[in-house]
Amino acid sequence: MLKRITFFIRATFVVVITIFDSLKVVVSILLKLKKYDFFKHYRGWSRNVLRLSGVKIQVTGKEYLDPNSNYVYITNHSSLFDIPIIFTALEDNVRIMYKKELENIPIFGYCLKVSPFIAVTRTDPRNAMRSIEEAVETIRRDTSVIVYPEGTRSKTGELGTFKRGAFMVASRSGKPIVPVAIVGSSQILLKGTYYFNRRNIKVVIHKPIQTQSNPTKQEETELMQRVWSELQETLNQNK
Repeated sequence: MLKRITFFIRATFVVVITIFDSLKVVVSILLKLKKYDFFKHYRGWSRNVLRLSGVKIQVTGKEYLDPNSNYVYITNHSSLFDIPIIFTALEDNVRIMYKKELENIPIFGYCLKVSPFIAVTRTDPRNAMRSIEEAVETIRRDTSVIVYPEGTRSKTGELGTFKRGAFMVASRSGKPIVPVAIVGSSQILLKGTYYFNRRNIKVVIHKPIQTQSNPTKQEETELMQRVWSELQETLNQNK
């Protein structure tokens, strides 16, 4: 019973700070009160969410990243906590590609809509291609992009099959791919439970992989398999 009460208190605070921060972003952007540092704001939100949920992260591999470069980060996705985890772990100014359906969430959805993030309508191939082109233009303007190549959250915590979008962004922009493994996030809030598992989550940043423009289908397949294998090996080693 105590665990359940604690969970509801913590969850309520997470919801409250999310609503408050979303409203703050929306008002600042719409009223143009000042040049708003969106990334700094959401990095602060991410840290608060993790702190309230009892989640700590340990990041390795930061030395592989050049602060003067930008990348296409490819990471596994098995928890709602992956977004605050990745924002906390990476010191880069990054944009995510998100499902357009999330814009239907009251307040938070509108915050996404006015944010610099990139919406994707997965059921519409033409819209999905426009989103890829937007991501390419974004990364060419010296902002990195995070892509979840599985396309959706893994329900089992296991690494799923990759889709081509992330690799198209990388090859068309000419920017390196950086595989990032998030280890253990699926255990933070297990389905059917009413408590946060206080966990130390590992975020493992791999060495950047330089991409080539106009790869053949075989080269693209080999690159996808290489990234998948690197992430899978890291996940296996840390089970």
